[in-house]
Amino acid sequence: MFALTIVIQFVIVYTLKPFLHVPRPGAQLADVHLLVPIFRNSFPSADSAMAFSIAFSLSSGEKIWVRALWFGYAALIAYERVYLGVHFPLDVTAGALIAWLSYLLAGRIAASLAWKMNTS
Repeated sequence: MFALTIVIQFVIVYTLKPFLHVPRPGAQLADVHLLVPIFRNSFPSADSAMAFSIAFSLSSGEKIWVRALWFGYAALIAYERVYLGVHFPLDVTAGALIAWLSYLLAGRIAASLAWKMNTS
């Protein structure tokens, strides 16, 4: 289910990015200076989506402290993207939501495939 979640979030993020022309903070805010110019659209954050997809997938069924570590990792990635000025907070929030929806969709697909295999 891990790989399926990653594939689904990747397809969603890179399908949305070209259609949602949201410039990066460096292009809109005068006090944001990026070390390296980034030309792709800002919304949604692919890095945050990937980090939260990993957190949702690998923390499923784990102890609370393991979940806290995975989601702490994802939250740090999201914070870092905003701190560096390459994303707005809404970008990383959307990335996390896409990851959650991808995880749920992957779970439904996996359950459906397992059910079909059991009934055949």
